[in-house]
Amino acid sequence: TPEALCSLLTDGELGGDKDITVLFPAMLKKAGYRTALASCQGHWQAKDIVGTYLFSACDSRRFLQGGNNPGFLPDEIVLPELRKTLQTLNESDKPLALFVHLFGCHFPPKKRVPPGFVREWPRNPAELTNKMRTRADQYDTAVAYDDFVVASIIREVAAANVPSCVFYVSDHGESPDSEVWRDVKSRDIYEIPLLIWL
Repeated sequence: TPEALCSLLTDGELGGDKDITVLFPAMLKKAGYRTALASCQGHWQAKDIVGTYLFSACDSRRFLQGGNNPGFLPDEIVLPELRKTLQTLNESDKPLALFVHLFGCHFPPKKRVPPGFVREWPRNPAELTNKMRTRADQYDTAVAYDDFVVASIIREVAAANVPSCVFYVSDHGESPDSEVWRDVKSRDIYEIPLLIWL
């Protein structure tokens, strides 16, 4: 995740030869945007210095896990925060750049899906062990749930009825139907979604 965030939101590389000199959120702020972060995770602090640093320039930052919300909460907890932020659009002449950070389908995927959001997936029993099939089903269900959350974000932004863009990208995939959960040789790790809604 830190490497992907650096690639997406800076002009440098994490641990690479090129130092980071430009942060995309800070650049947007200098260009006259209000900037905000709504994260479905807890405050990163020592866990993710890169994420904390990248979004430090945001005018507001909300971390929705931890504190008064201990334990697992599904990604849709970001939707009320998104609605609240979108309601402020008319309070300023400045355009808004809102960064929404989801847990997505990170391991373990069964903890990324709220109870009741269960899906059945057709599988060829000869291709997978029971363990691999269970993991693949849990992962595919987490992907379906993430699709639901991203679609909900798009609906909320569309309902705001202002010129808008939603840019969605994942940091990496997983390889649930492999013997190794995050098999770096698997295409599933690096073939990730990119969606732009205008």
